[in-house]
Amino acid sequence: MSKEIAKEIVEENNIQRINSLVTNLHHPETEFDFISLIYEISLIKPDLLECHLDDIAICLNSNNSAVHKFTLLTFSNLANKKWKDVWDYRERVCDIITEGDFLVLESGLSLFLEMAKFGNSEIRSAALPCISVILEILPVENLQKFTKVIAESDILFKAKNLTIIEKRTKLL
Repeated sequence: MSKEIAKEIVEENNIQRINSLVTNLHHPETEFDFISLIYEISLIKPDLLECHLDDIAICLNSNNSAVHKFTLLTFSNLANKKWKDVWDYRERVCDIITEGDFLVLESGLSLFLEMAKFGNSEIRSAALPCISVILEILPVENLQKFTKVIAESDILFKAKNLTIIEKRTKLL
């Protein structure tokens, strides 16, 4: 359902609707529905959300891990153009990932992979150890889907991260 709504919002370039979504993200009873819709929009046309990063970041304060998952994935989709702004939330992101379930870990890994691709040298250097740490603690059965992404990326320590995945998946 949210995919169809997101597609409609993007096709209509409905900025008013996007403004309404991000303005109401702070309501716990609707935050999941709104952030999942915002995530779907970010998949189609992330440019529509660039000016709303700070509004979207309010979801980092949620108590709902599903909200955290979609917030981190939305940040991932915005990272190529807003990497500096996304990186400003790294402390809270790290706290969420540390406390999160495997879906939050996966989302955090996706975000750090994007930051390692698009950030400046300082951000890349800081994001890369985070990738390795998440690979070490992510449940083994969830690792293989990241092998291709890491193998095809142009990031430092690619070989190290692929070795972590290979070592851990051999235990299956």
